[in-house]
Amino acid sequence: FTLGSGTFGGAVCSMSFSQTGLLSVCNSHMVRVFRNLNHSEPELYLKHRIIGEDIVSAQFRPFEDFCILGRSGGISTLVVPGAGKAHFDSFADNPFATKGQKRESIVKSVLDKIPADTLSID
Repeated sequence: FTLGSGTFGGAVCSMSFSQTGLLSVCNSHMVRVFRNLNHSEPELYLKHRIIGEDIVSAQFRPFEDFCILGRSGGISTLVVPGAGKAHFDSFADNPFATKGQKRESIVKSVLDKIPADTLSID
């Protein structure tokens, strides 16, 4: 199998596209990730060797920069920067709020719903 100027020894067992157009190509012990596939010469972006176990499959996680590798003895996670589209809930007040900040905002919203004349200070 040939992709651009790269040649793969052995059969390709899995291929997967990320949301941003990266392509992972796996054969028994090696994962290669290519970018710029729309150009005449795709570029090798990342290469990783798994020692001791065969790679069975590979799949990119949506909205995350991870490629999950299914191996003969389990799974591995490969970090691939730029593989997922950056997406967060833009309707949330603060998507990075801590547990305490979320709790405070819930209490504040509940207190805002109560009419002011029902509240009294002792």
